[in-house]
Amino acid sequence: MEWPMIFLVIIGIFLFIKVISKLIRIVIGIALLAIIAYYVFSIDLTMVMY
Repeated sequence: MEWPMIFLVIIGIFLFIKVISKLIRIVIGIALLAIIAYYVFSIDLTMVMY
């Protein structure tokens, strides 16, 4: 392999990891919001029931 190719591969892997970490953060954020919303909604429902 020539140096430019190795350089491009390293940059590609770096960008790939950055994008994946961003996606993971977004997914975790959405999951946390969903869990919080679910708990709030279920608490509201139990209060309405009683």
